[in-house]
Parts: sequence; structure tokens; C-alpha cells
Amino acid sequence: MNDLAVVFVLVFTLDKLLTMRSMESIDEACWNQIESRSFWCLCRIIEGVQDHYTRDQPGIQKKQFLLKSLVDRIDRKS
Repeated sequence: MNDLAVVFVLVFTLDKLLTMRSMESIDEACWNQIESRSFWCLCRIIEGVQDHYTRDQPGIQKKQFLLKSLVDRIDRKS
């Protein structure tokens, strides 16, 4: 999860740097905003994949079924 969170922190930090021009000009309130935005983005991603990491992995099974039905539609026997 750290690998995902660091990307959000970097993106939001770069966004602030474009307007403020230096790391020293980012105050504590801005860092708190960067941290908050990064947290909520990470939560949003985790919501979408949580079924892949629970017992019996229902999310992965659902995706496999959808993939199988797609392949069956594309590769129908004539």
C-alpha cells in the first residue's frame, strides 16, 4: 500500500510545487491537505479491490467469469 500512497503524495506535492515554487514554501496546512487527499485516494482504490483479498476471493472469481463470458462471445464456434 505504501507504493500506492507515495504516488499520490508525489502528485499532490508536485501540484503544490508548481504554484509555490519551492518545498520550503509548503506549510503544515498544505502538507495536511496533501496527506488527506492521498489518504482518500488510497481508500478509493482499496474499496475497488477489497473483494480480491478476502476469503474465497469473490472479486477475482467474478472477474474470471466476466473474462470467460467475453472470450466465449468473441470465440464462438460457428
